[in-house]
Amino acid sequence: MMPTETMPLKGNSAGLSVTRTFHIELLRMIGLSGLFLVFFVGGIITAIFVNPIIPPETTEIYRIFGFNHMCNAVDHNPAREVAAIMLPLSAVPLSLFYVLLYFRMQYLAKIGKIPTSLYTYTKYTTPYNILAFSLMHMWMVNSPDRDYGFMFHWVPYAAVQWATVLTGIQQVWYHIAVEQIPFGFSCLSAKIYLAIFIGFTCYSQFYTITTVFFSEPGEKERTGYEYIEQYLSYFYFCFLTVFPAIFSYGTIKDHGLMDKITYQTE
Repeated sequence: MMPTETMPLKGNSAGLSVTRTFHIELLRMIGLSGLFLVFFVGGIITAIFVNPIIPPETTEIYRIFGFNHMCNAVDHNPAREVAAIMLPLSAVPLSLFYVLLYFRMQYLAKIGKIPTSLYTYTKYTTPYNILAFSLMHMWMVNSPDRDYGFMFHWVPYAAVQWATVLTGIQQVWYHIAVEQIPFGFSCLSAKIYLAIFIGFTCYSQFYTITTVFFSEPGEKERTGYEYIEQYLSYFYFCFLTVFPAIFSYGTIKDHGLMDKITYQTE
């Protein structure tokens, strides 16, 4: 007779389990650091091998905006090829993080440590977050100056932007609920950071959409405004990768090992 969900397994394996204890924020820190590394390595490769062949002022991104975004670091081969190979360093840990985060929130809600509304929020945002980071390689598949154009190149990036924002909301909500803000910051400072991040994201996407649809690419005179926008885009990239990774490190440092993953047959 085959065992069912209610039938205990018999033999030497019955009751045995494999347990690993670690902090799931480590996965998030690794994933975000991996994403930063993708663009860092891509930038070096682009500077050495791409720019002598494709000058930065001739790219499609530059033609549209008057400056190159961070994505220019991975837009052209061989940087694009290397970036596509490296992306699993980010996508895999982040996807695992979101799955485990869901179960953590489910458990904490059951024992009353967080509000049920936070668990519900996590439940409905987790599938989107996993999908966004799993498909971010479409950045590299859809080059801005080839087949489908800039919008199909930008949409996967915009999806990752909002996945990071949704995660930021969840993380601030969680840390306030358990009264454990990384590095000893106050609840107010966490809310201010989140408000700046959300505002920055809305501005970034509004600027991109209005520039693409309502400006005349390549025909406007370059001014100092484009340089400001360029440095703002670099700063915003820190909100996507560097700052959350630092906060993950702070959470690990302040609270140590707190997640136990167990596989067991009964």
